[in-house]
Amino acid sequence: MKMSATHSLSPRGHSAAQSFGRKLRAARQARGYTQPDLAARARISLSTLVRMEAGDSGTAFGMWINAFEVLGLLSMFTDSNDPLTESVALANLDRPIRKRKPSRNLDF
Repeated sequence: MKMSATHSLSPRGHSAAQSFGRKLRAARQARGYTQPDLAARARISLSTLVRMEAGDSGTAFGMWINAFEVLGLLSMFTDSNDPLTESVALANLDRPIRKRKPSRNLDF
């Protein structure tokens, strides 16, 4: 039996999906787009956009990317100056890299 995406989310994940939906709706309204306008520009169906604005986590990730790109918000997710990403990358610089010994039995 297939589990719906909504039921597989943690409460924090569900809250994030709701937040994305609110941000999407607010950005659309701030730019003066109607739902049909944005749906057409983002190449998604109107019903998909309505679900996205409602915070439906079952919507394909590519649909979210299309909508945020049309609204000029894609950089919000791809900003290379993200302090968390930089701190994780810097912390990993000093970690030793494990060198593996070649397998003696290479006969397949």
